[in-house]
Amino acid sequence: MAWARLHLLGIAFFWLFTTVAAAQNRQFIDFRQVGEAASADEVEAAVGQIDYAMDDCLPDHLAASFESWQRNPRKVRATLSKPGANWRDPQVLRALLRGGAKAADDLCPLNIKNIMGQLSPDHTIGEFDVYASPAAGAAQQLVMRAQSFLAILGYTWESVEDVERENQAAAQAAAAQAEQERRNEEWARERQLQAQREAAESAPYKLVFWLLVLAGVIFWNRERLMRLYYSLTPHPASAVLSQALTTNSPLNEHSFEAAMRDLPTNRYEREVRHRQADKLKRRATEHASALRKEAERLRRKAQEDAAVIRDHTELAEAAVAAELEKARVSALRKRVRE
Repeated sequence: MAWARLHLLGIAFFWLFTTVAAAQNRQFIDFRQVGEAASADEVEAAVGQIDYAMDDCLPDHLAASFESWQRNPRKVRATLSKPGANWRDPQVLRALLRGGAKAADDLCPLNIKNIMGQLSPDHTIGEFDVYASPAAGAAQQLVMRAQSFLAILGYTWESVEDVERENQAAAQAAAAQAEQERRNEEWARERQLQAQREAAESAPYKLVFWLLVLAGVIFWNRERLMRLYYSLTPHPASAVLSQALTTNSPLNEHSFEAAMRDLPTNRYEREVRHRQADKLKRRATEHASALRKEAERLRRKAQEDAAVIRDHTELAEAAVAAELEKARVSALRKRVRE
């Protein structure tokens, strides 16, 4: 019995709590009790006609549980008909917020089952968006957003966001960024033009500088360059001597003597011609040495051939002598028989 009484007492307590909470919700959404709001005529003069609509509303206007309501918060939309609406006026803003909360209850009444299984009206709103009057052919522009109207705790909005000014600030920041980028591009172009002008102005000086550097390098290496210049021309006797050595033909003495009479005109040419003459001398010496070796080889071969010929001659003489003796013996034999 005691447990049954406690159970009934608990049920009665929860019923009383939900009833009082519902009463409190209805009292808290009495918008006239919270601050002063502009009258309907003042609101219309400031923002024009207001068209309220719901973006998200449960199809049956009933949340089966608190979890399903959390997944489907109500969203109210308001469109202002007057261009350049002055909705930031504190009294007009209060009227807009109250109008959005009232429109949510009128367009999408919400009932939530409490823990007792009874339906309890709830006035909480997830989001309230206010759009300005669009220009011809343009999309609607969001200017204000209020989030989370908690009626169970009283007439309270968690945040009211001035989206229009945020967009303006973002647009100004983007414009400032674009202006800064434009200035950077202009500065880069100016720097490039300045560099081109400086390069054009300094080109003659650079040319003179590099010409002086080249002249200095040539002067510093003049002896090496002179030797290189004369080394490009072969020794005057090189052609005559090369022809005689490569073809084994007799040396053209007249041409060789004429080439040898061509004397150098300066010390650089003398040094070069001296080295070239040394190379030709080594070449002629090597060729003469090769000819001597070839002559020695031919002499030895001739001696070997002479020895073979001598042997063959002696062999032939011996064979002839043997044949003569053979003939004489044969003749003597015939004579003895007779």
